Amino acid sequence: MGLFYAYVKNSKDDATYRYMITFATRETADDWWRALCETRWARHVARITPEFYTHSVGEFNVSASVHKGYLPQFQDRVFFTLLHDLGGRQMSPLPKQDITDHVSGNRFFIRAKVDPTQYWFVPHGQGGQGQQKVFLSRTDRTLFRVDIANAGTSHGREIVMIVRDEITITALVDGKDAPVSVGHTERDDSNLVVGRTHDHFKFADFQGGFRATTSVTVSSMGEQLRGLGKAIHGEGWELVN
Repeated sequence: MGLFYAYVKNSKDDATYRYMITFATRETADDWWRALCETRWARHVARITPEFYTHSVGEFNVSASVHKGYLPQFQDRVFFTLLHDLGGRQMSPLPKQDITDHVSGNRFFIRAKVDPTQYWFVPHGQGGQGQQKVFLSRTDRTLFRVDIANAGTSHGREIVMIVRDEITITALVDGKDAPVSVGHTERDDSNLVVGRTHDHFKFADFQGGFRATTSVTVSSMGEQLRGLGKAIHGEGWELVN
């Protein structure tokens, strides 16, 4: 996982207190933002996108969030670089970063990091037929909604998800919500299934909590579909939209 960058501009003018933030990883950026949101200074900082923030410098200069001890746990993982003012005639463009905003309640396709051609897939017509397995497919894909579990109105939708969050996963099949859980019968072999109830997962499970199983099914199009199961030592997955 490489470095991650973001811009910060002054919300009060377009000329001063511009910064580039360098994070040790993308996950560090989301962790830092969630931690900042839990402080009284959060009302002076806005997250416009994962790569663009504003701060009200007169009330709180966000560059102080680390080096002045507000969030000391990020001291060695985040730093700020003051950029030229408007008249400086120089620009420090961020490197291209292909990212997805991991906001609770959003819809995502889910694919394997080591083989991005493999997507999570629930065959059409199976969203309401009891427990049906989640598969991996190279020819089709299913949208899934990922939510922070048991979230109240102020801490659920539109909140950036981080690794420690408990989440629920919902497949969107044939226009219906199909909750994802772990199969608990010998036939299911701990496969992910839809159509029962929601199980709670960790957002960190996308970093190694799921993996392809030995179960194989042939689709109506003749594709061999591998099952997908919960695992202690699994594979990495990424959310895309």
